[in-house]
Amino acid sequence: MSKDHEWEKEKSWIEADLKGLYPPNKITKIQGALELIRDENFSGKKVLDNGCGAGWFGKIIQDKGAEVIGTDISDALLEEASKYIPTKKASSCELPFGDQAFDYIVSIMVLHIFDDPDQAIEESWRVLKPGGKFYVGIVHPMADKWNEETGLCYLDPASYDKIEERTWIFNLTDGRKFTKHYLHRPLSFYESKFSRLFMINRKLEPKLPEKMRENGKYASTEYLFFELIKK
Repeated sequence: MSKDHEWEKEKSWIEADLKGLYPPNKITKIQGALELIRDENFSGKKVLDNGCGAGWFGKIIQDKGAEVIGTDISDALLEEASKYIPTKKASSCELPFGDQAFDYIVSIMVLHIFDDPDQAIEESWRVLKPGGKFYVGIVHPMADKWNEETGLCYLDPASYDKIEERTWIFNLTDGRKFTKHYLHRPLSFYESKFSRLFMINRKLEPKLPEKMRENGKYASTEYLFFELIKK
């Protein structure tokens, strides 16, 4: 697939997401992330939105008084994010910041795309101040799998312990479908990675209402959020 085609695909997804054409995002991703930071006082704090995407989460934190900068490697996403927050093109595995530069780091829907997230986790630890908080969101290890022919999801408990590439199908309300790839891993994989450098303080598992799961177009459990504290 050409770079230009990927660029246009990313822009189309941004547009669809901003229009609310994928309803689960409002309930699982957005509400879950907001609950994670609900009681935090960000006034005057330095925050890195690591893998900022379209910048929606960084903008929320910035509106709470924080000094936010977002990083990503996607030109299309950075173009959108820069409308809301300062941005810099950079990989999560090689951050262009000094040690202990930030009070908080947020990394929403990023770590599950890496073959091995160790370097990204270690870089976040490096640029975070002692006692600082690292907010992480990943595809839930118990999320449904997708049938690429029907576009519907199903639960497959037998594959829970496997580390494997999976396809996520986003069924939009206008009839279009977007697909994204990620690496499925069991919960123990992430907990062992995090606990080397951080204390796991909280986990959140937002779920869709039963009525939204009846037709198989949306997974019952999509995302898992962590609040980590640097040791």
